[in-house]
Amino acid sequence: MVASLIGAVIGGATSLLAGRKQARAASNAAALQQRQFQQTRADMAPWREAGANALAELAALYGLSGGDARQAALSRFRTSPGFGFRLAEGQRALDRSAAARGMLLSGNQLRALAEYGQSLAAKDYGGYANRLAALAGIGQSATEGTARLGADAAAAQGRFGLAAGDARAGGISGAGNAIAAMLRDERFRNLFA
Repeated sequence: MVASLIGAVIGGATSLLAGRKQARAASNAAALQQRQFQQTRADMAPWREAGANALAELAALYGLSGGDARQAALSRFRTSPGFGFRLAEGQRALDRSAAARGMLLSGNQLRALAEYGQSLAAKDYGGYANRLAALAGIGQSATEGTARLGADAAAAQGRFGLAAGDARAGGISGAGNAIAAMLRDERFRNLFA
């Protein structure tokens, strides 16, 4: 009889302890999953931010953010390192050519400079917009990847939460079964008969 009672107590206690350990392990796994997601999110932040900035600049360039924003974006295009360098070098070459012919400030020279600047701007504008779109795409990919990882992390944390609940329930159920087995034991019932 005493052995049955001790067995029930030990069985119930070990079931509860095991359930708590399993629940703690599942909670720790969920916390680790969350920390890893936060680290990945922080690691991807520069790409997301660059993409968001490029998208905002592209929207401004196309006039989607208002007239003042468009003018500011066009100004940034005109002073961008690639365009500014090519424009200055091309103008310098045209000036040297005109100076060599004695036509530095002539009407033909001024027309050639204007045509060169317009032609270069037309060519570079599309390339500039394409580079911004590519950066925006990188940001979009980083955002999609982060969102996918976030959804995966949430799903895993949900599974870990369910596992923790199952473990606690299993411990309580095991303790209840041990007590029920003791109560069904004929020797135990005879104590109170």
